[in-house]
Amino acid sequence: IIPEKIQGKKIISFYSTAFKEYSDIETLIIPEGIKDIKSGAFQGFDNLKHVQLPSTLTKIQDSAFSDCFNLKHINLENVKEIELFAFYSC
Repeated sequence: IIPEKIQGKKIISFYSTAFKEYSDIETLIIPEGIKDIKSGAFQGFDNLKHVQLPSTLTKIQDSAFSDCFNLKHINLENVKEIELFAFYSC
């Protein structure tokens, strides 16, 4: 679970490599307030199966979830823009 705040500050975005050390996770919950997922943010997370996106998310940048071979569930209901290769090899 990505927290909504760190040191009292609301998270609205994060670097594409922010979570590389957690690449073995199976479930990802992104909090409300996040508006986009940066390019390559979760690329190559081989064990990732389930992703819960917030209603505030409107954009998924290129290769954000590429090579997530086991991804089975993600709700894209509120997403308005998905860039090239966002889900390549899923």
